[in-house]
Amino acid sequence: MQRASILRRGAGSLILSVVFLVITACGSSTTAKQSQGWIVYHDNRFPFALPIPPDWHVSPITNTLSTGATCDYTVRVFPPDAKVDMNNELSQVAEQVYVRVILGCDRWPIGGHDEFYTPEPKPITISAAPATMYDSNPNAGWPEHVATAQFGGHEYLIGMRSPTENAQRDLATYLRIVQGFQY
Repeated sequence: MQRASILRRGAGSLILSVVFLVITACGSSTTAKQSQGWIVYHDNRFPFALPIPPDWHVSPITNTLSTGATCDYTVRVFPPDAKVDMNNELSQVAEQVYVRVILGCDRWPIGGHDEFYTPEPKPITISAAPATMYDSNPNAGWPEHVATAQFGGHEYLIGMRSPTENAQRDLATYLRIVQGFQY
């Protein structure tokens, strides 16, 4: 009887060890898939982090009006082949993924709609917060996507601008950044 009890405990320990190994292996596999050379950008001004591909350039800027009002803070992420001047305001129209924090000016879209964007029918979730994804219409020029969510009392826009020839690559990168965004 005592021997049967020892065997049951041994079998139970073996099963727990196997389950632990399977869970550990799954966890390390998931981590490897998430990283694959990507790094995590932690913002210095606001408490958010996002995954970015290796060799992509990060450029945070604050948009201040001539009146001194601060409208927004934007972290722009450019692909390695983008030809932009990181300090030049014109780079705002370059191919990029961005996180924009609305600070003091009107919410986006102004008045609850924008003629160049259409909300997707199904809401999404970003870092456990409800969000809406908008797609640009063909008249807007470059394909663009923008997801909006509220964090810490601010509206956050996570968007993508891309020339048509790079849209597929940029969309895959953008969706991975949106999915990995953490507040």
